[in-house]
Amino acid sequence: MAIQIAGQNLKTGAPGQAFPQDQQNAPLVTELNPRYYQNVYAGNVFYAVNSAAQALSLSGTTTYTGLTVANPAGSGKNLALLEALWCTTIAITGIGAVILATGTTTAQTAGSSTGPVSALLGSGANSVAKVGASCTYAANPTFLRPGTGISWVTAGTTQTFQQYKDEIGGALVIAPGQQVSFLSITTANTGIGYFSWAELPI
Repeated sequence: MAIQIAGQNLKTGAPGQAFPQDQQNAPLVTELNPRYYQNVYAGNVFYAVNSAAQALSLSGTTTYTGLTVANPAGSGKNLALLEALWCTTIAITGIGAVILATGTTTAQTAGSSTGPVSALLGSGANSVAKVGASCTYAANPTFLRPGTGISWVTAGTTQTFQQYKDEIGGALVIAPGQQVSFLSITTANTGIGYFSWAELPI
């Protein structure tokens, strides 16, 4: 395939830096850095984690425990979720799944949660997000997706300790005034949760 080198004009009319293109005029890019490096290095990426095993709330209640990340109203930023992990710390018997849910909260308590912490370790970058291990939802949270992989357990079968990961990659964005939490369906679950996200101006 032939490769051509094309330039881009700047707003001043001067020619910009040349970049390689394929035959369909698409730029050819070599990714030298890891996936999230630029946003981490810019101080935009943060994470939160449970500091101890936490009982996870069942669906159908506004009184919540687990791990939740909230974007305060008027923050001026969107929180683009990158990863969600849930590690069970008890064996589970019954029918259930760990999912992601969203809604608005009227109160939030840090409890056994750590964060927000900058993914640029040691930088001390500040986050707009609020993190908690418990909160009160204004209404029953809305299901978003099976957030940590397929974790169904059939009746009479015991699920051993496992970790589930959802590589969200920015496909879910927490707008100001909203939050995202882990939630369990029908079966009690205890474990340690983890969220990472990028904070980007609206």
